[in-house]
Amino acid sequence: MKNTKYTRKVCGNCPFRKDSPKGWLGSDRMSEILNSEIFHCHKTTSATLGKNKTNQICAGHLALSDRSFAKRIGYTAREADLKLLFKTQNNCIKHHEIIN
Repeated sequence: MKNTKYTRKVCGNCPFRKDSPKGWLGSDRMSEILNSEIFHCHKTTSATLGKNKTNQICAGHLALSDRSFAKRIGYTAREADLKLLFKTQNNCIKHHEIIN
């Protein structure tokens, strides 16, 4: 698992950032994402960059989700990234609630 590819830092429009658009993904979708073991960074998917690119696991997802998986693949969150991200999964989910 140590060879698993993941992004090294949180990107500028990561959905796990505190400054992501409020209501962007909806609370149900964010809950699904946080409950999944792996979430690929949207900037590294083959749909975004072409078929020759390698999907990489999102650093924001790793920092906010199950810490045991992050440890298994050798991921440690950067201090600078932690300041940008929600402190808890519940805060992130609430932020993504769609406002009518």
